[in-house]
Amino acid sequence: MEKELNRWYRKLWETKGCRFIAAKRYDRLDRYSTITIHIMSAYLLCANLIILLPNRHPILSNENLNFFSICASIILLVVSLHIPSRKYNELSHKFHSCAREINLLYDKVCYWKNNIDIVENKDILKLINDYNLILHNYDINHSKYDYHIFKIENSTEYKFNFKFFFSIKTYFANFFMYYLIYFLALICPIAIFVILMNI
Repeated sequence: MEKELNRWYRKLWETKGCRFIAAKRYDRLDRYSTITIHIMSAYLLCANLIILLPNRHPILSNENLNFFSICASIILLVVSLHIPSRKYNELSHKFHSCAREINLLYDKVCYWKNNIDIVENKDILKLINDYNLILHNYDINHSKYDYHIFKIENSTEYKFNFKFFFSIKTYFANFFMYYLIYFLALICPIAIFVILMNI
């Protein structure tokens, strides 16, 4: 019985931790995507103001600026429609609610570990049923990067051969998978503008 409790203790601890990390990730994605749309809108307005600059480079002619403005408006419209369809905020709430429900089971197992004599087989069976019901109600799963970040944040509980390199690899992969597109959307227009102004 003690071995089974330890297994469930570990499983629930890891799962709830990963779900909380996933909730934070989706909350961040929701904020970053909203900020990106706002800043891209500001870039578009600023691009239209370039027409007022005297002695512009030929590449910044009225025709080119109008063409750029129309293309950028279409891209912004597509992005503005696409991002809400990803439902980052809703997913964040789902992961957080799932983690909170799993945390209730985790607290129960913590209590049982300290009072092992009161635990019966039917309690474990009910725990299994409750856990599977939670997973069924929340048809979502955290990513392997959420699990890797959880391991890094709780590194004293895990054995790492090269913790520093594992951390760098994990955070870089996480950034590349989820945040690079927003970074590029914010940096590229400025870089292009600077290049054009120095031609």
